[in-house]
Amino acid sequence: MSSFFGQRNVYLLRKYLHPQRCIVTRRRLLSTNRDVVRVRFGPSPTGYLHLGGLRTAFFNYLFAKQHHGSFILRIEDTDQDRIVADSLQNIVDMLLWTGLVPDEGPHVGGQYGPYLQSQRTELYREMIDKLLATPVVYRCFCSEMRLNLLRKEQLKNRETVKYDNRCRHLTQKEIDEKLANGDKFTVRLKLKSGSVTFDDLVYGRRSFDLSMTESDPILMKSDGLPTYHFANVVDDHHMNITHVLRGAEWQVSTPKHLMLYEAFGWTPPVFAHLPLLLNKDNTKLSKRQNDIRIDYYRDHGYYPETLLNFLTTFSSGFTHRTTEDTVDRLDDLTKMFSIERVNTNHGKIETEKLKLLNRYSIYWYLNNGYENKLIDELKCLLKEKFGSTNELNLDENYLLFLISWSKERIFTLKDLLSEEFLYLWKVPDFSWNVNQVATAEECAKVLETVIYLLENLNENDCNAKYIYEIIRNEFNDKFVNVIKFKKFMKILRLSLTNIEAGSPIGETVVLLGRNRSIDYLKSAISYINTYRSGTSTASQGPNYSNNDTNISINNKI
Repeated sequence: MSSFFGQRNVYLLRKYLHPQRCIVTRRRLLSTNRDVVRVRFGPSPTGYLHLGGLRTAFFNYLFAKQHHGSFILRIEDTDQDRIVADSLQNIVDMLLWTGLVPDEGPHVGGQYGPYLQSQRTELYREMIDKLLATPVVYRCFCSEMRLNLLRKEQLKNRETVKYDNRCRHLTQKEIDEKLANGDKFTVRLKLKSGSVTFDDLVYGRRSFDLSMTESDPILMKSDGLPTYHFANVVDDHHMNITHVLRGAEWQVSTPKHLMLYEAFGWTPPVFAHLPLLLNKDNTKLSKRQNDIRIDYYRDHGYYPETLLNFLTTFSSGFTHRTTEDTVDRLDDLTKMFSIERVNTNHGKIETEKLKLLNRYSIYWYLNNGYENKLIDELKCLLKEKFGSTNELNLDENYLLFLISWSKERIFTLKDLLSEEFLYLWKVPDFSWNVNQVATAEECAKVLETVIYLLENLNENDCNAKYIYEIIRNEFNDKFVNVIKFKKFMKILRLSLTNIEAGSPIGETVVLLGRNRSIDYLKSAISYINTYRSGTSTASQGPNYSNNDTNISINNKI
């Protein structure tokens, strides 16, 4: 062969026939002898659903829908001691919220149920009895005390911490005696020596020799409950799972699972292991991290499509994506997805990118006829924030105007209720130090002058540019030798918003409307007067509804 192809051509031939790089080979792996593709998402209810778990569910959903198959939710709850209350409901709720609706699961049922592993214990006991009749497993009678002592001794000697497989070598007589005495036992799998090789849809051909690094794993615990490895294989077979898409951390466990499939004489599914999502510091995600939980994003104003599009930026897998500043619907993402294009690069969570995508989601709603959704959402947020909304301006045209105006300034609609934008909804609770800006007399004079300008403003001229110009002209006529223009505008901004930075003054007046701006400035004068009288307690001005919304609605800024 070498003489025919030449040394370099032999290298290239081997390189491109490698399953990791050969599309034809990977396509062959996609097909099974079964007619319908069935995949499952198997979270453990030991914490709330986070971005890493959602990505696994998302890719399983896409793969199933792309092949007209079924997406199954199976809850792996055999570790009863670590279950977190409400986490099961959270998992179901978050899948439904993101649109990843399971075809089968604990909340919808199905012909392969039950879908909680804690309700499948009889099946596991039946299957473990079958294995105990073969030489591939054995009973382990080692106590927890012995295992702890063994662990400590290995650590002391700087050895690999693992079980020494002692009970693998018990005679039948010794086993019978221990059983007669009622000794508790676990059931362990006899790991085969040598490498186990399998094809992975993402990583290509993989080989692991677990006997070099691990001890015989436990399949059934002494309390009669299965471990992940055993229940996983039994359920995948009995639920007719054709493809297993899961995180790359489970790749090293795949040889154990393949040994079990072989022991039972079952055909294993096709495996695809997905690269991990990591924190910025390269650490693994944890269910205890509140800021990566899906309900955290929901409660902070992020949209389902924002999260799903965010997950498409990791490890590729998507064709025909336009640009990173677009947000695609779930149906479109399903068409774009290709398991063959998923690469092996782990991804780091970048919060700024997620925030930008949510801004683009707001753009999409505005541009595609979903303005009412945004308006209703903002109304709900206002009611939650302020309780009674009788004094708030909930005119839908005005709310839409504010959303359109702020779309380049916010990442979520909740941002419109932050301190930066509170002035849009009520008279500020003034907290600025008048004496650090100017004298109380100077501040009052500035505000009285601007109030006069606004009261005599022709409504047809109420646009941001014109308002700024008349304020500037008034300053040049009366204040240029008294106070600097920068300080003049600072007094105005603080009196209208209680913050030092924000939108231009003309724009702020238009946002508030003429009448409300006048009310704010009058409240500011009352606040300033407390300094004149020698006190510094902030006045609690009343809330004002915007009775002058036409100023805001009819003039583009």
